[in-house]
Amino acid sequence: MNVQKINAQNNITSFKSAHRVYDTRLVNSFKSFGNKYVHTTTNLFREDFDWTNLARYISYHFADKSKVNAYSLACSDGSEAYTYAISLIEEVGQNFSKYFPIKAFDIDYETIDYAKSGRINVYGGEFNVVKKLGIDLKKYFINPFLPKQYSNDEMYLYINSASYEPTKELRSCVEFNQSDILTELKKIKDDGNSVVMCRNVMPYLSPEYVDEIVQTAKENLKEGSLFITGDYDHRCDIEEKLFNNGFYRPFINNNNLFERGDAKKLINRLLMGYLI
Repeated sequence: MNVQKINAQNNITSFKSAHRVYDTRLVNSFKSFGNKYVHTTTNLFREDFDWTNLARYISYHFADKSKVNAYSLACSDGSEAYTYAISLIEEVGQNFSKYFPIKAFDIDYETIDYAKSGRINVYGGEFNVVKKLGIDLKKYFINPFLPKQYSNDEMYLYINSASYEPTKELRSCVEFNQSDILTELKKIKDDGNSVVMCRNVMPYLSPEYVDEIVQTAKENLKEGSLFITGDYDHRCDIEEKLFNNGFYRPFINNNNLFERGDAKKLINRLLMGYLI
């Protein structure tokens, strides 16, 4: 979506897109390419999804696949692509080559520039959330750069953030490119071995576009492939749309994970004890 100017006062120009709000005075003050301090509407290990159980399920579900393709559509700054990668690395150890790279796309050119820059904002609270999962983010994000402290109330969102550099290993797990959701969905060549993350973006799109996304997912994803949404997407009745187009929920306690195929398999998972 196009970046739109929303106000200007006291030499501060603020902009808003579907994914982020940022301030040019903050951007200019850091004077470092790719180190533009951005408040995004996403974050690492966003809590509307159980990432640990997802990684566990993927390692089991695709055990017989030699390659597992992953797509992060409307990827924003890459937080969720990195979250997916970290979760899998923690679950499968060093034997993770078949799961990567994740192909991450966003329609916003500036967003992709930030994602490619080799820096990402991490808020202090994110470290605390992930620590509860037994994951040490400092294994994956290094070289912190702290922002200046601003007293202006308009800057409060940035005071607790810092820019970090993903490790070389983590960066190699994700490929960022500019594109839109539908274009990339149509390109997918699936053999029941795909994971598509398209999370918390549907309400920004027209109902017709959302319907086309679901229809394309139905046509291009084969049985066994996964489609992952977010809590915000339920405003668009995404659950009903996916159910009506050949997807079902493999875990009854995860509202945002959908699998292409026959819902009767859920009964088998219950009987076999695989329900998470």
